[in-house]
Amino acid sequence: MRVTIVGPAERVPAGIESGGTADIEHIQRVSAEDPPESDFLVTVGESALLSAVTAGVQVPIVPVAVDAGLPTVSLPDLTAAISALVAGESTIETVPTIAVSLGENTYRALMDVMVVTAEPARISEFRTRKVETDVVVDQVRADGIVAAAPAGTPGYGTAAGGPILDPELDGLAVVPVGPFRTERPQWVLAPPIEFEVVRESVPVSLVVDDDPVERVPAGAPVKLDWGEPVEIAVLEETIPPLANDPEN
Repeated sequence: MRVTIVGPAERVPAGIESGGTADIEHIQRVSAEDPPESDFLVTVGESALLSAVTAGVQVPIVPVAVDAGLPTVSLPDLTAAISALVAGESTIETVPTIAVSLGENTYRALMDVMVVTAEPARISEFRTRKVETDVVVDQVRADGIVAAAPAGTPGYGTAAGGPILDPELDGLAVVPVGPFRTERPQWVLAPPIEFEVVRESVPVSLVVDDDPVERVPAGAPVKLDWGEPVEIAVLEETIPPLANDPEN
């Protein structure tokens, strides 16, 4: 069995090495151009996890030390978790991703997608629409708007006032960022949905899992739908989503 550990070397406990039936390698991050040929990926930290998702890996992932709505293993349990993984003691769960499209460009998000002004404290106007029913859910002047999958709702979505979603829910938490109004509505919407910049007063960026990927022109819809799910390897050492582990 081949296991690839992804993340900063200083965060990986000493003593994890190949032996017996286990072939273990360590890399800093996953590249879409040269993905590792492994049976499992063990990603240490959020950056390593997101690099694997962005690269479109097709093998189960063991998230480690991730503060999100995902099954995760704490750093002190990493050595034991890898031993259990090599012993074949894992089960596989799937976690949804968000398929993002703007024009001909497509992206994959695990946690959240934002359409936000490129400069802080600059307001634009944003529209949220349900695609299948052509219903405009909201139109608001704000710094931006964010849609978070269940895995990402402990992040930007809750910081903007949105809910934390149960992983069993089939929806996205949608909330304006810094709205220029007194009420602060929020929604849980089933994809597909679209975000649109209503007026081109200031530059607006599309941000996918904290990565600004391109500018969003006024009138160009950003479509969000469910994407190909990610496989997560769950072990006895795994902390369930929404559980609070102070050592994670």
